[in-house]
Amino acid sequence: MTTIPLALLLASPVQVPEPLLWLKPNGQITMEGKVVSPKFSPGTNVVRWGRDRAFDFGGDRPGILFGNLPALEIQDSFTVSTWILLRTYCKPGTGA
Repeated sequence: MTTIPLALLLASPVQVPEPLLWLKPNGQITMEGKVVSPKFSPGTNVVRWGRDRAFDFGGDRPGILFGNLPALEIQDSFTVSTWILLRTYCKPGTGA
């Protein structure tokens, strides 16, 4: 009888805390759990990718600008996790 509750426990989803800054697959950007609307530099777009959305960074200086927010002040070490879809590759050198 103890194997059924253990199996249910192992199969249940684990709730992890939301990251401080999260670029969600639905296109929303949240900071500390609240939706924010940062400024996009020229060359930065939100594009559909299947049923989700992705951020497309192209051009000379693309980026997402958040300003000087206290929540983003670096106090200690931090981790950045990302998935990158490379559309083209280039050889090392001046064109890289």
